[in-house]
Amino acid sequence: MNFEEWKRSLASADFLDRVDAVENLPEIADEQLIPILLKVLQDPEPLVRLCTAESLRHFGGCQLVREALANLIQTELDPLTKAYAISSLGELGFVDDLPFLVQLLNSETAPQIRIHACVGIFSGVQLLVKEELFACLEHPDMIIKGAAVNALVELVEKWQLDEIFTVLQECLHEGKNNGIRGTITSALAKIENQANQVSNRKD
Repeated sequence: MNFEEWKRSLASADFLDRVDAVENLPEIADEQLIPILLKVLQDPEPLVRLCTAESLRHFGGCQLVREALANLIQTELDPLTKAYAISSLGELGFVDDLPFLVQLLNSETAPQIRIHACVGIFSGVQLLVKEELFACLEHPDMIIKGAAVNALVELVEKWQLDEIFTVLQECLHEGKNNGIRGTITSALAKIENQANQVSNRKD
């Protein structure tokens, strides 16, 4: 849909139209799009706020988005919407937000909040580490460059896909997880595909 159609969907009385709009963003400049999305964070429907918070994670490095998500986390009454705002905040890549996310992980008891705090922490640390080590790959000193390569290899080795794959397989075979068999199967396929891609690149 074009921008005008998108705005009409966003203003629809049907909250599902508004959800569809924030999940399918138009191709316009961020400077034009972000202020509109920030206003949608005030939507009366929790699902619309949740999906908006999730869409905002794609605007990494934007201070306005960061402030809006931080405010939503403090004021949001719907637990799941708050959870998505937390993981989105981490994915923006602001290093200064990592202590706050760790604090949430240590203080919150709700599983969804803790899960999304983990996602936010991991995403934030990953962005920080990648940016630093990739920059070191361009360093003129061969010793520094070699150290960065070794660090990246070590990180890959510590990201234990085999262990995650095994744990998910065990979950799949446990009878109590029948309700999410499709989700687990999809996750296993993604992990296997990722491992195969790495193997093929090596070859």
